[in-house]
Amino acid sequence: MLKPLTIQSITGLLLLLLLPGCFTRPQSNTRLDLFTPNAGYRYENLEPGPNNSDELIVILTFSGGGTRAAALSYGILEKLRDTTITLNGQERSLLDEVDIISSVSGGSLPSATYGLYGDDIFSFFPEEVLYQNIQSGLIRSFFNVRNYPRLASPFFGRSDMLAEDFERFTRGKTYADLLKRGTRPYILINTTDLSQGNQFSFTQDHFDYLYSDLSTYPVSRAIAASAAVPGVLSTMSLKNYEQGEDYIRPEWISLALNQRNQGSPIHTLASDTNTYLNPKHQYLHLVDGGLSDNLGLLPVIRSALDAPSPLPSREYLAQQGTKQVVVITVNAITKLTNDFNIRESLSSLFAIVGIVATTPMDDFTDAQIAYMHLLEDHMDSEQAHRKELKALIQKNNLDATLPPSILDSIEYDFIEVSLNQVEDYAERKFLQSLPTSFVLSVDEVDRLRNAASELLDQNEDFQSLIKKLE
Repeated sequence: MLKPLTIQSITGLLLLLLLPGCFTRPQSNTRLDLFTPNAGYRYENLEPGPNNSDELIVILTFSGGGTRAAALSYGILEKLRDTTITLNGQERSLLDEVDIISSVSGGSLPSATYGLYGDDIFSFFPEEVLYQNIQSGLIRSFFNVRNYPRLASPFFGRSDMLAEDFERFTRGKTYADLLKRGTRPYILINTTDLSQGNQFSFTQDHFDYLYSDLSTYPVSRAIAASAAVPGVLSTMSLKNYEQGEDYIRPEWISLALNQRNQGSPIHTLASDTNTYLNPKHQYLHLVDGGLSDNLGLLPVIRSALDAPSPLPSREYLAQQGTKQVVVITVNAITKLTNDFNIRESLSSLFAIVGIVATTPMDDFTDAQIAYMHLLEDHMDSEQAHRKELKALIQKNNLDATLPPSILDSIEYDFIEVSLNQVEDYAERKFLQSLPTSFVLSVDEVDRLRNAASELLDQNEDFQSLIKKLE
């Protein structure tokens, strides 16, 4: 429970009026020394681990939802660790085969931590992160008189304090440390660019647009930016540096901008991205990644369609010998259960923020899930038709050559894990009622971890995948 303001606190507040020049600047992004299109934290610069094969690509996406999302996603990591598969005669855990994790908000806590520490995450993550009352600690920091001068600064905000709290488990590590590990999974922490409303990912591909070096950026700040809910936390700002003479604008932007169809998604993406190359666009202000994509699925969809994405394209994967891509989406989003429709007034700030932050995303989230299933069906259908055509050509000894197609060599599987799929009615309602906050009890966290395991056990698509990989 918060203590009432003391005389010391009140005095500290009054002193703020006398501290106009006492400003604090947290560490920000640095300018590139040299533009090198293929260097830095990119998927192509990470090698598969000792028990990881390019033949099978496993992509995880972790949704937002505070500690609820973090606990459910962590439970999925535990289950994949305990799931054994056999590939090319070699036994390994399915977690060993995870190549990419795309996350937003609460889901970015386990994704970033696993990227930094690998299997060591299982020795400390519940105690140091999931069981901690992050929310209370943050509120106490707001009312700590020592922080008043910092909070008076226009360059320091509540999200910076959240990033400092995340240093407990990221331990000052930067993206240079992620790159230094040298092996997958590739971690995509996603945020929303407030000025444009589109997704911005902490990858060197996106930092290239800012002529900035991602390697010096603290991972803790990326996680905080991904979880910066507007109205509760402040924006996380990035400096957009003027491009050096060595900068080369990506060819796809020029090609897309020259298209006549200016309403196409690729033209819109190119137009939004090209804005970063405008010298007048000096700053980016980032907020919760869930506002633009609460499942972390957009980069996956774009790469599957060979649209510009920080993830590898199908063509690249085919060249690396990939035969199968598995996408597992961990969806911790729950439908609002409230009585707002019978109230005359709605005055709670947190209630309003909760509605604004989640309700508009529900339809988009449902559309993403439906689209992924359609995309999976379309690719399966294409493969089946090509196999039939090949068999027909061979059977009749026809002199015909099929056009090259990567669809012929890559099979896609999409698996959704959602709290709405919990079979036990009472347990489902309990888990769905958990708040979107950064505080849950130990029992609530452990029930979410157990639910993750049970959800994969009962998921027909997942069980079918395991049999296929036996």
